[in-house]
Amino acid sequence: MTNRPQAFELQIHRICELLEGSGAHVSWNEHIADPDNPERKRQIDIAIRRDDKLTLVECRLHRVRQDVKWIEELMGRRISLRADGVIAVSSSGFTHGATNKAQRFGVILRDLQQLTDAEILNWGRAVALTVYFYQYDDLELSLLFNKDSIPQLNVEKLKIELKNYRGNQSLFIMPLRSNWAR
Repeated sequence: MTNRPQAFELQIHRICELLEGSGAHVSWNEHIADPDNPERKRQIDIAIRRDDKLTLVECRLHRVRQDVKWIEELMGRRISLRADGVIAVSSSGFTHGATNKAQRFGVILRDLQQLTDAEILNWGRAVALTVYFYQYDDLELSLLFNKDSIPQLNVEKLKIELKNYRGNQSLFIMPLRSNWAR
């Protein structure tokens, strides 16, 4: 027979197993070797493995909202075990301070009372971004004018027009669009 905290962990484990259809391996009560002390195993409530990424899920079945101290412990555990992410699941919610700390350091909070199906499906899911950086040095812009219009050209007005012309942005966005088409 399981006690209440274990039953809570198993309930969260069952929820996490919804991820298995997306290629995730979900395990309950896993023991992971500590990279700094390999002979010592660290107990993890739930481990989610997907695409060589490890997400730790820690559960708390308490009557009071969880505070900053627990969030800081989870931050340390994520760093120590070299996990890619950590999710804190509480049956009673989180204090304002815990929410702020978690948001600042990327600890995902799940309040079981406010959990939606969409949130569950995203647990432990990583997002990959590709960032393109373009740097322009000594940019030269060539303008072509009809030969007859050059004597009538007001250079100062032209400078103002070029500075405020919305089309200038498209010159710099163009390389991005060509990468989007790939």
